[in-house]
Amino acid sequence: TVKGNLGQPVRNLRFYGLTFEGATAKNAAISYEFAHACEFVDGEIRSCSGTGLYIHKGCYQTRILNNKLETIDNGGIYVIGPTQPGDGREITRETLISRNKLSDCGGINILANYTLMTTISHNYLTKTRGRYGIDVGGWSNLEEAIDGGYLVEYNHLDDVQMDADDSG
Repeated sequence: TVKGNLGQPVRNLRFYGLTFEGATAKNAAISYEFAHACEFVDGEIRSCSGTGLYIHKGCYQTRILNNKLETIDNGGIYVIGPTQPGDGREITRETLISRNKLSDCGGINILANYTLMTTISHNYLTKTRGRYGIDVGGWSNLEEAIDGGYLVEYNHLDDVQMDADDSG
Protein backbone atom coordinates (compact mmCIF):
# COMPACT_ATOMS: atom_id res chain seq x y z
CA THR A 1 0.00 0.00 0.00
CA VAL A 2 1.26 3.42 -1.01
CA LYS A 3 -0.74 5.91 1.03
CA GLY A 4 -0.28 9.60 1.60
CA ASN A 5 -2.73 12.07 3.08
CA LEU A 6 -4.68 15.04 1.80
CA GLY A 7 -2.09 17.80 1.55
CA GLN A 8 0.77 15.35 2.16
CA PRO A 9 0.79 12.95 -0.79
CA VAL A 10 3.45 10.38 -1.56
CA ARG A 11 5.43 11.80 -4.48
CA ASN A 12 7.57 10.35 -7.26
CA LEU A 13 7.65 6.77 -6.01
CA ARG A 14 8.51 4.38 -8.82
CA PHE A 15 8.45 0.60 -8.85
CA TYR A 16 10.33 -1.05 -11.72
CA GLY A 17 10.44 -4.81 -12.29
CA LEU A 18 8.54 -5.73 -9.11
CA THR A 19 6.84 -9.15 -9.02
CA PHE A 20 3.94 -9.55 -6.61
CA GLU A 21 2.22 -12.85 -6.05
CA GLY A 22 -0.71 -13.81 -3.83
CA ALA A 23 -3.17 -11.23 -2.48
CA THR A 24 -6.23 -12.40 -0.57
CA ALA A 25 -9.82 -11.72 -1.60
CA LYS A 26 -11.15 -8.18 -1.00
CA ASN A 27 -7.58 -6.83 -1.04
CA ALA A 28 -5.40 -5.36 -3.76
CA ALA A 29 -1.89 -6.59 -4.45
CA ILE A 30 -0.74 -2.97 -4.96
CA SER A 31 -2.79 0.10 -4.01
CA TYR A 32 -2.21 3.85 -4.16
CA GLU A 33 -4.03 6.65 -2.33
CA PHE A 34 -3.00 10.33 -2.31
CA ALA A 35 0.01 9.61 -4.51
CA HIS A 36 1.39 12.03 -7.12
CA ALA A 37 3.58 11.20 -10.12
CA CYS A 38 4.05 7.55 -9.12
CA GLU A 39 4.80 4.68 -11.50
CA PHE A 40 4.45 0.91 -11.64
CA VAL A 41 6.49 -0.26 -14.64
CA ASP A 42 7.72 -3.60 -16.05
CA GLY A 43 6.20 -5.53 -13.13
CA GLU A 44 4.22 -8.70 -12.70
CA ILE A 45 1.19 -9.28 -10.52
CA ARG A 46 -0.12 -12.83 -10.47
CA SER A 47 -2.16 -15.40 -8.58
CA CYS A 48 -4.29 -12.98 -6.54
CA SER A 49 -7.79 -13.55 -5.21
CA GLY A 50 -8.35 -9.80 -4.91
CA THR A 51 -7.61 -6.95 -7.31
CA GLY A 52 -4.22 -6.60 -8.97
CA LEU A 53 -3.60 -2.85 -8.90
CA TYR A 54 -5.93 -0.27 -7.33
CA ILE A 55 -5.62 3.51 -7.74
CA HIS A 56 -7.78 5.33 -5.14
CA LYS A 57 -8.67 8.94 -4.39
CA GLY A 58 -6.17 11.76 -4.56
CA CYS A 59 -3.88 10.14 -7.13
CA TYR A 60 -2.44 12.42 -9.80
CA GLN A 61 -0.29 11.54 -12.83
CA THR A 62 -0.07 7.82 -12.05
CA ARG A 63 1.53 5.70 -14.76
CA ILE A 64 0.92 1.94 -15.07
CA LEU A 65 3.15 0.81 -17.94
CA ASN A 66 4.31 -2.44 -19.54
CA ASN A 67 3.16 -4.82 -16.79
CA LYS A 68 1.92 -8.39 -16.88
CA LEU A 69 -1.12 -9.29 -14.77
CA GLU A 70 -2.34 -12.87 -14.76
CA THR A 71 -4.65 -15.09 -12.76
CA ILE A 72 -6.25 -12.20 -10.87
CA ASP A 73 -9.72 -13.13 -9.63
CA ASN A 74 -11.34 -9.75 -8.91
CA GLY A 75 -10.14 -7.32 -11.55
CA GLY A 76 -6.77 -6.38 -12.97
CA ILE A 77 -6.39 -2.59 -12.76
CA TYR A 78 -8.97 -0.41 -10.99
CA VAL A 79 -8.83 3.39 -10.99
CA ILE A 80 -11.68 4.69 -8.86
CA GLY A 81 -11.94 8.19 -7.48
CA PRO A 82 -14.48 9.57 -5.00
CA THR A 83 -18.03 10.01 -6.27
CA GLN A 84 -18.40 13.40 -4.58
CA PRO A 85 -15.00 14.77 -3.59
CA GLY A 86 -15.09 17.27 -0.75
CA ASP A 87 -11.79 18.80 -1.84
CA GLY A 88 -10.32 19.12 -5.34
CA ARG A 89 -7.18 17.37 -4.15
CA GLU A 90 -9.21 14.19 -3.65
CA ILE A 91 -9.97 13.88 -7.38
CA THR A 92 -8.14 11.07 -9.16
CA ARG A 93 -6.77 12.39 -12.45
CA GLU A 94 -4.29 12.01 -15.29
CA THR A 95 -3.84 8.26 -15.01
CA LEU A 96 -2.07 6.45 -17.86
CA ILE A 97 -2.57 2.70 -18.27
CA SER A 98 -0.60 1.54 -21.29
CA ARG A 99 1.17 -1.48 -22.81
CA ASN A 100 0.03 -3.92 -20.13
CA LYS A 101 -0.89 -7.55 -20.72
CA LEU A 102 -3.78 -8.97 -18.69
CA SER A 103 -4.63 -12.65 -18.96
CA ASP A 104 -6.89 -15.03 -17.05
CA CYS A 105 -8.39 -12.21 -14.98
CA GLY A 106 -11.89 -12.14 -13.49
CA GLY A 107 -14.01 -9.13 -12.62
CA ILE A 108 -13.52 -6.09 -14.81
CA ASN A 109 -10.04 -6.25 -16.27
CA ILE A 110 -9.46 -2.49 -16.50
CA LEU A 111 -11.91 -0.17 -14.72
CA ALA A 112 -11.84 3.63 -14.50
CA ASN A 113 -14.68 5.34 -12.64
CA TYR A 114 -15.05 8.86 -11.22
CA THR A 115 -11.72 10.02 -12.62
CA LEU A 116 -10.53 12.80 -14.89
CA MET A 117 -8.27 12.53 -17.94
CA THR A 118 -7.71 8.77 -17.81
CA THR A 119 -5.97 7.12 -20.77
CA ILE A 120 -6.21 3.38 -21.42
CA SER A 121 -4.17 2.53 -24.51
CA HIS A 122 -2.20 -0.25 -26.21
CA ASN A 123 -3.14 -2.90 -23.64
CA TYR A 124 -3.63 -6.57 -24.48
CA LEU A 125 -6.44 -8.47 -22.72
CA THR A 126 -6.85 -12.19 -23.30
CA LYS A 127 -8.64 -15.15 -21.76
CA THR A 128 -10.63 -12.92 -19.44
CA ARG A 129 -13.17 -14.46 -17.09
CA GLY A 130 -15.02 -11.31 -16.09
CA ARG A 131 -18.07 -9.55 -17.40
CA TYR A 132 -16.21 -6.63 -19.03
CA GLY A 133 -12.76 -6.23 -20.47
CA ILE A 134 -12.63 -2.43 -20.10
CA ASP A 135 -15.19 -0.23 -18.32
CA VAL A 136 -15.07 3.57 -17.90
CA GLY A 137 -17.46 6.20 -16.58
CA GLY A 138 -19.31 6.34 -13.31
CA TRP A 139 -20.23 10.01 -13.15
CA SER A 140 -23.87 10.64 -12.29
CA ASN A 141 -24.65 12.95 -15.20
CA LEU A 142 -23.68 13.28 -18.84
CA GLU A 143 -21.75 16.55 -18.43
CA GLU A 144 -19.44 15.06 -15.82
CA ALA A 145 -18.90 11.92 -17.90
CA ILE A 146 -17.96 13.95 -20.98
CA ASP A 147 -15.71 16.28 -19.01
CA GLY A 148 -14.01 13.25 -17.45
CA GLY A 149 -12.09 12.83 -20.68
CA TYR A 150 -11.69 9.06 -20.78
CA LEU A 151 -9.53 8.02 -23.72
CA VAL A 152 -9.66 4.33 -24.61
CA GLU A 153 -7.66 3.58 -27.74
CA TYR A 154 -5.63 0.90 -29.53
CA ASN A 155 -6.33 -1.88 -27.05
CA HIS A 156 -6.46 -5.50 -28.22
CA LEU A 157 -9.00 -7.86 -26.67
CA ASP A 158 -9.32 -11.50 -27.65
CA ASP A 159 -10.91 -14.59 -26.15
CA VAL A 160 -12.70 -12.45 -23.58
CA GLN A 161 -15.67 -13.10 -21.27
CA MET A 162 -15.03 -16.80 -20.89
CA ASP A 163 -17.38 -17.02 -17.87
CA ALA A 164 -20.02 -14.54 -19.09
CA ASP A 165 -22.12 -14.72 -22.22
CA ASP A 166 -24.54 -11.84 -21.77
CA SER A 167 -22.48 -8.65 -22.05
CA GLY A 168 -20.11 -6.93 -24.42
